[in-house]
Amino acid sequence: MTEQEKIADYWADWLIDAVGGATQNRALLRGDPAEDKVLTQAIVLNGKKAILNAMKAFAIISPEPKRDLDAERSPEALEWRRLRRTGL
Repeated sequence: MTEQEKIADYWADWLIDAVGGATQNRALLRGDPAEDKVLTQAIVLNGKKAILNAMKAFAIISPEPKRDLDAERSPEALEWRRLRRTGL
């Protein structure tokens, strides 16, 4: 199991407890005699999939590229921003 899967398992587990607690639906309270195991497992697995997909998407866009502050302060860049602000 990868580190990402361990993290997703942890938060998916938290998700079902949060949903069960927030709704007070006994079918979602694990360990309760009225627990609907198929429903709770479906929520956990879908939560895990969503978390893993979000982690993958975040990995694609981060870390943020470093900005070249010198280039942003160059006379050309300053002139371009000045023209952009004035609408010319």
